[in-house]
Amino acid sequence: MRDPVAPGPAAAGGRLPAAPPEAPQRVWRVVPEKARPTAPAWVVGQIVHGALAAWLFPAETEEGFATWAEAEARSCGLTDEKEIHDAVLRAARMLRRLQAHPLYTEMAQAEQCLHELPYSLVAGEAVENGLLDVLFRDRRGWTLVEFKTDHVESRAALDALLAQEDYVKQVQRYLDAAGRLLGVRPRPVLCFLNCGGEVVPIGDL
Repeated sequence: MRDPVAPGPAAAGGRLPAAPPEAPQRVWRVVPEKARPTAPAWVVGQIVHGALAAWLFPAETEEGFATWAEAEARSCGLTDEKEIHDAVLRAARMLRRLQAHPLYTEMAQAEQCLHELPYSLVAGEAVENGLLDVLFRDRRGWTLVEFKTDHVESRAALDALLAQEDYVKQVQRYLDAAGRLLGVRPRPVLCFLNCGGEVVPIGDL
């Protein structure tokens, strides 16, 4: 999920802002390079998050996911067929990994499950806009899940990543927002889908 984005003056002026290098949200043409045979990581992440929002998962006997994922990759700007294929395969791998994890079962069996939930909250004189990956409710109450698709080699590398990035603070902001929206603070889960070939959920935040 992306960090909250506050509206800026460019949007008010009707101009399209320049594409951010890390995770563009609109269609930007991605020109294939011979030195980079694989799809950009942000495109894979976009496919994974889109699939989760639609609750769409790959199945061995169906081509529905592959068709949708290929179209999603093209909408992100990919034009090279090998890069598109790579993006679909990597996204499918993470989604199958999640399907085999207990967290998937919790979400699938939840009484209520909300995906890609936008929010706007007034914080002082500013308005904070954000997007929550998943909020689901079961017999234990509400749970907020923030999915990450970063490629992490090991648990040790994950510890280093958490020390470097503000992912925990990001989840704390989402928890505050969800608490204000729901009237109760949900249980947090920061879930890495690509850590040493495993799904690693972190709940003690």
